[in-house]
Amino acid sequence: MGRVAGDGRDEVVRTLSVRFRGRPALQEQRGHLQRGCLFVPVPEPAPETLQDVRLLVEAPSGETAVWPARVLQVYAGAGMALGFDDPEPVRARFEAWLAAPGGADETPAEVAWSGESPPAPRSTAPAVEAATRAEEPPDDGASNAEPAAAPDAAMAGPLADQIRAMSAQQRMHLAAHGDRAARLLLARDPNKTIQSFLLQNPHITIEEVRYLAGSRQASPDALQIIAGHREWSQNPGVVAALVRNPKTPLGSAVRLLDRLGEPELRRLAKSNDVPRGVQLAARKKVNPA
Repeated sequence: MGRVAGDGRDEVVRTLSVRFRGRPALQEQRGHLQRGCLFVPVPEPAPETLQDVRLLVEAPSGETAVWPARVLQVYAGAGMALGFDDPEPVRARFEAWLAAPGGADETPAEVAWSGESPPAPRSTAPAVEAATRAEEPPDDGASNAEPAAAPDAAMAGPLADQIRAMSAQQRMHLAAHGDRAARLLLARDPNKTIQSFLLQNPHITIEEVRYLAGSRQASPDALQIIAGHREWSQNPGVVAALVRNPKTPLGSAVRLLDRLGEPELRRLAKSNDVPRGVQLAARKKVNPA
């Protein structure tokens, strides 16, 4: 499940996964998208009309995309309509998927709530189940803590192999619920959507957040989540990593400068290794006109 900020409270938004195995099922959505919606099967349990969801769509190629959506109408025995505030990016992504070669499978779209898909095959389950069940030690959030350790060598190999064999939906579920070994492997997953699910994991440590905040492989969406988090955005190490990361949206990086002390601002003002907009904004704070 995801969380969206509201009026000082967190509102739970469930993730609804839609998988297209072939072009025919994608092609069926063209007419619906012209009207600004998708029409897909109804999952169990059925959602409520006007319920907000986080829509995760997987293309036949395995590529994924995530959009906020709303259940417009549920038609028992037929399907349900999902609408978007801005359907244009959805239309553009579907057209790109349709332009890709292959994908002749005629299986209808598969719809499920995230985390409620069939479990991984038993041959790959033990390490994954252990990673999902493992209890995490309490995190004191100390800014001088050591970076997260690498996964145990005896488990990293099998677990890495199992993660590679998972579907995108299974990897996202593991990211949101898995232990540190799983999280460290998934932080390097080429599917950048995984990162936002890692940030939903209740056991993620401040060291892991700081690593992602400074990673040049982090997605702007993940960095935006970190920058907007009430606690993470107060940690000096996380803030410093965010403002130095060229992938952080410039507006967020500049706003975070207010949370840094003058010595760090002076370093940023002189550094040529930070985004130019951040450097200029730091100079203005150090030497206001």
